[in-house]
Amino acid sequence: MFAFLLLQAPAPVPQVQAQTLGITIGEPRPPKMEALLNAKDWAGLADWFETMPPAIHGKYYETWIQSLNRSQRWERLLVACEALQPQLEATSGPRLGTYRLYRAQALGHLGRHSEAARAHAENGRMGYPDGLANASAEAHLAKDWPSLLAFADEILAGNPGGPSQIEALSNRGLAHFEMKDYLKSRDAFQAALALRPGDPVLTLNLRQAERHILLPAPKNP
Repeated sequence: MFAFLLLQAPAPVPQVQAQTLGITIGEPRPPKMEALLNAKDWAGLADWFETMPPAIHGKYYETWIQSLNRSQRWERLLVACEALQPQLEATSGPRLGTYRLYRAQALGHLGRHSEAARAHAENGRMGYPDGLANASAEAHLAKDWPSLLAFADEILAGNPGGPSQIEALSNRGLAHFEMKDYLKSRDAFQAALALRPGDPVLTLNLRQAERHILLPAPKNP
């Protein structure tokens, strides 16, 4: 059985500064909304938004999608983020915003890992620091080895020597192994071990790759 470095699931998405829709600075929030926020009653807040007209959703969209995220209403969150994105980017063009981060997270929670990987990768290219790492985790869950390899190469090219290098090299080794390119898998695990000598998982993976190199090539039917 092939071993691999454990990949953490994408972390909860932090808030990112995003353009508001019609909120006046200093304008008080509706009392019910304020009370639910103060109580951190995210499910209740999400329910409250469902009773409000679209104008309220747009005016307080950050709070709306935060309530959906915190109450883990992934289907509704995905619908909301995909509706907000073209409105918020109509004049600015593509940009990193909470709605993009929440969309990627919702896709992952819904088991749509290939789509989540692409969304996380796009966020990473737009400047979100954990975007490509999250994309790698989702590609692994999807068993999408070509994408995992591409994300690993992108991380290594953009951040040589950084703290994510060992995980990226391990992902490169795993992807090559699953695609039966055992020589490249061995080389990737050797490079990772050079950075973390003696790591038991990397050592086991390297031995697996080396064993497969020595196996006879399969006969053509």
